[in-house]
Amino acid sequence: MLNRRAFLTSALTTAAGGAALAATRLPAFAAEPLAWPGAIGLEIYTVRHMFAQAPEKTLREVRSAGYKAVELDLHALPGGVAGTKRDLARAGLVTWSGTWTMPGSPAEWETTISHAKALGMGYIVCMEPILKPASYWRQRAKLLARAGDQAARRGVQLCYHPHWPEFVNVGGGPSAMDVFLKETTPRQLQIEADIFWMVWAKQDPVAWFRRAPGRFPLLHIKDMKKHMPAGDHFDAWPKPGTIPFDYVGGGRIDWPRIFRHVKLAGTKHIYVEQDYCSLPILTSIRRSYNYLRHLRA
Repeated sequence: MLNRRAFLTSALTTAAGGAALAATRLPAFAAEPLAWPGAIGLEIYTVRHMFAQAPEKTLREVRSAGYKAVELDLHALPGGVAGTKRDLARAGLVTWSGTWTMPGSPAEWETTISHAKALGMGYIVCMEPILKPASYWRQRAKLLARAGDQAARRGVQLCYHPHWPEFVNVGGGPSAMDVFLKETTPRQLQIEADIFWMVWAKQDPVAWFRRAPGRFPLLHIKDMKKHMPAGDHFDAWPKPGTIPFDYVGGGRIDWPRIFRHVKLAGTKHIYVEQDYCSLPILTSIRRSYNYLRHLRA
C-alpha cells in the first residue's frame, strides 16, 4: 500500500439519576446508541513491519486489542494463503477484504479472486493513487468494470480505494471518483472510503455518501492531527518525515457526524488504519479501538 488515511469527538447523553427518576416516575432516557455496534477491523498496513516478521504473533496482538478482523495485503502474505488462513484461525480473526493493485489479465485476476475466496474475503480492494486526466480514468473504469463483473460471478465484490489524487480535477475534467461512479455499476465497483484522505483532499465524506448512497461498503477510519489546517487543500503527499496521522479520537475529524451517515453510505465493515504512528503502534491501535467501541453518535 502507499501512503494514506482519517478523525473525531464524541457526545454521550446519560439519563438522570435513578433516585430522581424513581421519585418522578419518569422513564429513564437511554444513552445515545453506539456509533458502530458491529465488529471493528484493523488494516494490516498499520502493523505491517510486525506482521512481516511474526505474522501469527502480530495477529494475536491485534485480537488482544479487541479487533475481530483484519484487512490484508494480498501481495504480502508472509505464510502464503494457507499459512495466513491458519494464522488467522489461531488468532481468532477473520478477514473481510484484501487489497491489491489494479486488476491484471483475466487469468491473473482469476488467481487473485481465488486467493481472496480461499481466505474468506468478500471484497477485493484495488487502488492506483496517481494524478491523471479524465481520459486515463475512463480507460481504467473499463478495466474495473470488466474485473468487477468477473469477481461478481465468483461472489466477490470489487472496490476501489481512493487517496487524494482521485479527487483532483486534472486539466479541468472530471476526477477519477467522478468517472468511476458514473461509468461503473455498483455490482461492478464499490468504494472503500478512506476518511483521512478524503479530508486531506478537501472533500466532505458525508457529501459523497449522499451523492452515491450505498456505494461505500468499507471505510478506513484514521484520524488527522489537530494541528493540521482544517479545510485547506493539499495537492501532494505528506512531506517526508511528517506524521499527520493520529489514533482515532486523538485528532480533529468529526467522527460522530461520519457515523451518523454510515447507513446512507451502505457501510458493512470498518477498519482502523494508521499509516505511521507517533505513539507505539500497539498503544495507538488500542486507543483507536477503545474510542470507537464507546463512541456514541
